Amino acid sequence: MNRKCTTITCVVIVLFLGLYSEVQAAENLHLSDSSTVAEAKMLLEKKEFNRAIVLLDALMKTRPRDTEVLALLGTAYLNLGAFDEAQRFFENALDLDPNNPQALHGMGKAFFFQGNFHKAKPFLLKAIAFPPERNQAYKHLGQLSLAEGDLDAARIYYEKLLQLDPTNFDALNDLGVVYQQGGLEREAEKYLKRLIDLYPSDKIGYLNIGAFYGSTGRLHDAIVNLNKAAEIDPYDSRPFRYLGVVYLQKKILDEAERQFSRVLALDPLNTDARVGLIVVYQGQGKFDQALRMADEVQMLGVESPQLHLIIANVYFLKGAYDSAITHARMQIEKEPRDPAGHYMLGVLYQLKGMKEQSERAFAEVRELTKNAPKEHYEFKPETLFKTLGRKK
Repeated sequence: MNRKCTTITCVVIVLFLGLYSEVQAAENLHLSDSSTVAEAKMLLEKKEFNRAIVLLDALMKTRPRDTEVLALLGTAYLNLGAFDEAQRFFENALDLDPNNPQALHGMGKAFFFQGNFHKAKPFLLKAIAFPPERNQAYKHLGQLSLAEGDLDAARIYYEKLLQLDPTNFDALNDLGVVYQQGGLEREAEKYLKRLIDLYPSDKIGYLNIGAFYGSTGRLHDAIVNLNKAAEIDPYDSRPFRYLGVVYLQKKILDEAERQFSRVLALDPLNTDARVGLIVVYQGQGKFDQALRMADEVQMLGVESPQLHLIIANVYFLKGAYDSAITHARMQIEKEPRDPAGHYMLGVLYQLKGMKEQSERAFAEVRELTKNAPKEHYEFKPETLFKTLGRKK
């Protein structure tokens, strides 16, 4: 038998030998020395999570009831995105010490990142009682409340965080989001401006205040700030995407097209830019280009009711009423209580002389909008995108 290893086999052997020597080195440490824990913390800060796990595992073999070691292992797995494994170590730490701050906060974060806000909240509320984890726990409670749409609770948590840390990036940024979503534009602008003053070299401040100005119709301020964000990081597609939305809102279609095309040059799989281009091409009367772009969006796996409504509108403008009816029905099938599809269907039936079907569709619109303003079923390009609320 040929005893020479293949290239791949040799590489695997070398890798495992390296890992074995690393494990051996960890096991040969003076495990009672507190410097070992300090080294593990340093590895976590450097994002060398696997090395930290090896070190902590060796330490845990001699100190299996050490809650700090268990919590640090949970933190390492949490940062790797291995939530079940992280929770196992956090639970072990909490079984030994129900008030372990790092384990409480870690459990809260693990549930939060999995979208289980109901289970995350009790752990985060307990964690704010302990100074080492208080600031981060307030931040995650604010993010949790914002995700749930509870703007009042989010505001309270972020303002408490600012009392503890007046320059906290996340609190300033997300309070801008909270106040904007609550319709308090002056307050939103105040916090976003403060963010830029404190962090003038961070693109996120310019990105978010630019998006804010775009959403409030201040074209010049939006253009200036979004271009500053692009100068700081020319490889981030978001400033160009937001600029595309701003120009689309103002019906400056050629410039919107240029900005969305820049997005695709940086991020070829970006679906938001493609949807923006569909609307642009529709406004320019380039219906075939709009439909080809719609096909690309669907090939990328996007199946949203809003997309069917946009495609239906393109076919409507092109005069292909039967195809428009097909997509309007597809939108209704996915969102039967959205009056937009019913309204478009009513218009299309009316144009085809199908009076009875048209009247039924309009009756459905009246029923669905009797307690809602008309704009609920008018298409607005800006509703296609979220233009504020970044997470660092």
